[in-house]
This record gives sequence, structure tokens and C-alpha cells, in this order.
Amino acid sequence: MLRKEEWTSCKGDALKKPEEIKGYVGLSEEHKKLFIAFLRNFYNTWDHPEEHIPTKVCLKKSKASGAYLKVDFKNEWLHVKGSNTWY
Repeated sequence: MLRKEEWTSCKGDALKKPEEIKGYVGLSEEHKKLFIAFLRNFYNTWDHPEEHIPTKVCLKKSKASGAYLKVDFKNEWLHVKGSNTWY
């Protein structure tokens, strides 16, 4: 679990804050809030969140998926549709 608002793992390792992720500053306020909520939930999902740090975020739109945040990681990426909905 994360320490409240500190963006550190329970082991004390620093995790990237939302504003440190490439692309964050270009998001609308609504999408920044979504990304912050997602990132908090995402980090809390892992026993070792320091191994799952996003590298980039951007807003995408498609006919099939609608609007979503594309969150890139070292070797994969996720569709983020809500703070608790990603695939």
C-alpha cells in the first residue's frame, strides 16, 4: 500500500508521481484527475509497485474503445477507462 499522498511504496521506495510521467502536463484537468486516481489504485495493486512504473501517458480515442488514457510501461501499455478499469 502507498503511504497517503507521498508516492512511496510501503518499503519506502520512491514511486514516480503523476506529474513526473511524460505526457501528464498535456492532459486536461479531468484526465489528470483520472490518471492520479488510476495511478494510486494501480500502485496499490502490486506488492512491489516500484517494478511497475509508467513511462508515458496520453489521451487516445477510437471508434471501438471511445476515449481512454494510454499508459505506457517499459514492455507493455494499458487502456485506462476509469480509476479502477484498465486492461
